[in-house]
Amino acid sequence: MVVKHSLAFAVIFFVALAVVFANSDQIHAQQDQGSQDQTGKDEAAQFAAGVAAYHAEDFQKAYASWAPLAESGDNAAQYNIGILYQYGLGVPQDVSEAVKWYMKSAEAGFADASMHLGDLYASGFFGEPDDTAALIWYEKAEKQGHIGAETKLAATRARLIPQIPAGSQGSVSSQ
Repeated sequence: MVVKHSLAFAVIFFVALAVVFANSDQIHAQQDQGSQDQTGKDEAAQFAAGVAAYHAEDFQKAYASWAPLAESGDNAAQYNIGILYQYGLGVPQDVSEAVKWYMKSAEAGFADASMHLGDLYASGFFGEPDDTAALIWYEKAEKQGHIGAETKLAATRARLIPQIPAGSQGSVSSQ
């Protein structure tokens, strides 16, 4: 009986852990690997301070930590600044500003930003869903190595391909 309860506890624990990670913050919690000189270490510490502040829900402090890094071209910080603006966390909510930061990050090669832009277009965040624009960003995310991009690409391509009418069996007329 004890083994059965321990097993049940372990299953519940791991399911709860999976739910927490699946619903965790959208911010990127690690910088891209940079130089290992003192400046790089200082920037890594500054980035980590922003992550800690974000998790403590001190969004203004997170912004203050990431903004200088984002301005200097750190693509993970740019992405995180976009999240803050999109949701109005520590800054006034500003979709245009969020997209500006996502674009900078994605164009600098940050796969999460490319994927996020694809999701925004696919969901109709900018008005109507735009699968063509989503496809472009998902393709970039795939080229940048995003692990989930292939699935999103397949689903988006399937929506863009005209459906074959029922009963036609896809045959082509010879006349």
